[in-house]
Amino acid sequence: MTHHNTEKIMELVLDNSIWKNFLDAHGYCLLGHLDSGSFSDVYAVQHKMSGVTLAVKRMVARRDMHADPRVMAEVRCLKELRKRSDCCVIGLEEAVVLERVACLFLELAACGNLEHYVLQHWPLPERQVACVVHQVLTALAHCHRLGIAHRDLNPANVLLVTPEIVRLADFGLAVSCQDPATGKPLTCDDYLGRESYLAPEVLRHSPYLPREADLWSIGCLSYFLLTAQHPRPWRTFCSAQAKPEVCDLGHHNEGLRCPDVVLDSMSQLVDIRDSLHDRSDVDLTFVAPCPRTCPLLLRHMFPTNRVDRTFAAIALVGLLGEMCVIDPFQRLGADDALLYWETLQKSRTSSDYSKEDIHCESVSTEFTKT
Repeated sequence: MTHHNTEKIMELVLDNSIWKNFLDAHGYCLLGHLDSGSFSDVYAVQHKMSGVTLAVKRMVARRDMHADPRVMAEVRCLKELRKRSDCCVIGLEEAVVLERVACLFLELAACGNLEHYVLQHWPLPERQVACVVHQVLTALAHCHRLGIAHRDLNPANVLLVTPEIVRLADFGLAVSCQDPATGKPLTCDDYLGRESYLAPEVLRHSPYLPREADLWSIGCLSYFLLTAQHPRPWRTFCSAQAKPEVCDLGHHNEGLRCPDVVLDSMSQLVDIRDSLHDRSDVDLTFVAPCPRTCPLLLRHMFPTNRVDRTFAAIALVGLLGEMCVIDPFQRLGADDALLYWETLQKSRTSSDYSKEDIHCESVSTEFTKT
């Protein structure tokens, strides 16, 4: 790439008038700046012909964008995943990939990301929790059915279109999780992502199955919804133990105690399961009688009683108990986790849910005008 071309790319990034002209040439009006990350900036734009407001994610690279695996993985995955409109994955309207710049024109998530939203509004109303979890599980199950593992599941990558409509986003680390020719699982040997949401096998820096690693991250996301706190990384759990074998499934130490609220939730969860087993419209044969996670791990993840005592909390503890399991092969698969969540919701009716108001403020009008 010539020095002249490098200067033109930097002008596009640094000179707001040039950036506006670039968008104008592609049929968009710049509305303002929404967010910045390590590798990208996000802006609100409006399509001049349709009037639709979108978000554009602008990424700049030092090498050819077409050779950047993260950028091309995101474009490829979003195009594949959004062939179904009900998949709960962020919509990609257009992708402009140049030599050093890529712009992804995406569905606008007017209420920001789940991390910021939960930190501002915790505890969330039960109906909202039920909607959010159902859609995240729907998105993940859709990804896994198509042989795609996300590998960066955390609340910052779950975006809210409205308080009750969420989208799974940021597929820069996504990979194929099965060989298209043989259907056999593929392993990964790069260890990226947000540490608090990484599975034990990823933190061990040993080859791992990305689909199963996603399942652990769902358990961690459940924990965040329960407590509005990020889970302590599994690495700190291991370093605190004198004998690593205490992490094994089925290990019980009677001297260890989870917070009372978690134990109460587990007990109520077993009662709920027992009542559901008697219903003809419910099948729970794929779920173990008790959550699979080990008590020691729960004690590590729940250092305090900061858990809302609601049905939604009980259901989240149940989901966490099926996902945060040391053995990746014992974790509940995404389709089964979705079915499990739907089954638990059958023990409630819409009138049972809390009548608390759902916070509806939008960030779409709060971007920095440019």
